[in-house]
Amino acid sequence: RPGEPSVYVLRGMSLRVQKKYKPAQEDFQKAIDLDSRNLFAWEELASTYMAQEQYHHVFYTVAQARKKIGHSSLRLDVFDGYAHFRSGLYQKSVEVLEKARSHEKHESPSWLLIHAHITRAMAYDKLHRQMKSIGAYRDVLGIDPENALALNNLAYLYAERGENLKEAMEYAKQAVEQDPDNPVFLDTLGWLHYKTGDYRKAREIIEKALSMEPDEPEIYEHLAEIYRASGEPLKAEEYLGKAELLRKEEASQEP
Repeated sequence: RPGEPSVYVLRGMSLRVQKKYKPAQEDFQKAIDLDSRNLFAWEELASTYMAQEQYHHVFYTVAQARKKIGHSSLRLDVFDGYAHFRSGLYQKSVEVLEKARSHEKHESPSWLLIHAHITRAMAYDKLHRQMKSIGAYRDVLGIDPENALALNNLAYLYAERGENLKEAMEYAKQAVEQDPDNPVFLDTLGWLHYKTGDYRKAREIIEKALSMEPDEPEIYEHLAEIYRASGEPLKAEEYLGKAELLRKEEASQEP
């Protein structure tokens, strides 16, 4: 059936699972050539570029799909918003994902909505619009109350703002219960103990996080602040130095 687009889409999906991206792209493109309004083929082509982190191709594919079909889809919008976020285009990311919310009345795959809200939350955070970020994480918890990433990130935002600390502590504990070996989650919990004045517990938890050797300078900075508040300036300087070294390493690896 050489004229049947669905055959090419299915083969392309099989090839992509095998990480044979180029022939997969060719199959999705063939399906589109046969039927330019085949939304699923466009989505699968964009997904293949996403898997390779080729975000400029994602932008182009989504734009072409919208042009050919005359409308978008939640999945295409999620790809577009995430690609803009990963490219550092945070304002464009939130614009795309705010528009994507109009799909919620018509499409309700929860994993897509969760992905859209989390990306929107992270983009707003990068734009220093914390209340918008908080609202987006709350949207995630409205769909999945046990989403560990949303629980952790919302707890951390509250910790940084110094508000709703009791609620934030519960969120952080839930995140750690789900993923006890995640140093970022442990850091959030420890930082909340610091914010509520329990320096001993804060130090214990964040030292445990650092025992996992995370490449997160912020965790070292948090422990430095705890040592400073505990009256141990030399220890504070030691961990600030480690944080600074990590930040320099990060900067040297940037393109």
